[in-house]
Amino acid sequence: MLLLLRNRVWCLGKAGCMGQKCSWCLEHCCSVLRAYLNKGHDLFSHHRGEWFLQLHDECDDPRFQSEETEIDNSLPELLGLRSGLRELFRSLRPLDREILDLRIKEFKEREIASELGISRPSVKQHRREIARKAKELGFGASLR
Repeated sequence: MLLLLRNRVWCLGKAGCMGQKCSWCLEHCCSVLRAYLNKGHDLFSHHRGEWFLQLHDECDDPRFQSEETEIDNSLPELLGLRSGLRELFRSLRPLDREILDLRIKEFKEREIASELGISRPSVKQHRREIARKAKELGFGASLR
């Protein structure tokens, strides 16, 4: 998901990216985060395995490495996405981190429960806790 958001943020610096305006790119980023935090539906499930949220400082994917990525590194810092995600990840318990990591990889609740050996209602409760902490860190307020 972060790669998708990084693409959209990177597009802000390029004139006419996909024929969309900067406001559209920002709105799309917000809608992706809003859907993930509030509803938890699988976004772009047909791309399973292609879009991952990377909580690392650098993206290792060569598709996103070029001379033009200076804006890719500066705009997320301005928007607070990268630091906010790091802070969210630090504030979570280990099981919540695992669940968040699997949700980022677009696993469904049932798949997460099977992978971690816990019940589906437990996964749902942990996701609510993750969303609550994300909203405490300001993601919810900026996305509404």
